[in-house]
Amino acid sequence: MQIQKVKPILEVIFYDKEAWKNYQNIQVERRRENLIKIQAFIKAGLRNDWLNRSIDIEDGDFVCEDFLEINSFVILESLEQLKAELNYYNWSINTAFIYGDFAFINQVNGGKEWAVFKYDKESNTAFQFESWTGFCVNLNEFKKMEKATNEQLKRLEY
Repeated sequence: MQIQKVKPILEVIFYDKEAWKNYQNIQVERRRENLIKIQAFIKAGLRNDWLNRSIDIEDGDFVCEDFLEINSFVILESLEQLKAELNYYNWSINTAFIYGDFAFINQVNGGKEWAVFKYDKESNTAFQFESWTGFCVNLNEFKKMEKATNEQLKRLEY
């Protein structure tokens, strides 16, 4: 029996080497953009007393995994994913989800109280504008939030 090497599935899809190279370059750029966003969300999150743990919380042992860091974040591709993740009831503190230019960071250990942040592309910074207990993704409301200016979000006028 002869063993054949199996090509990665995406390489098989892109028979054109130039198309494959372009795909790889797009993926590298996406990772770079996401890393910049995550760094901005961490910096903004650390200004939140619940997320930086400067408030004494009676919720059991505080371990190093509770810190807000790069591995706290999961990038989501759809509102359906966002809704499913945010409606789960038992997230650890600093669990974070990114959808588009928004981050949702859990600020209660074992709960679902979300600090909501927006990434500003022009300044490469992020800011918190909301805090939600529970969450129900309403497509129309979320689209209003996405279209709102940073100033409208800060004033909660969207």
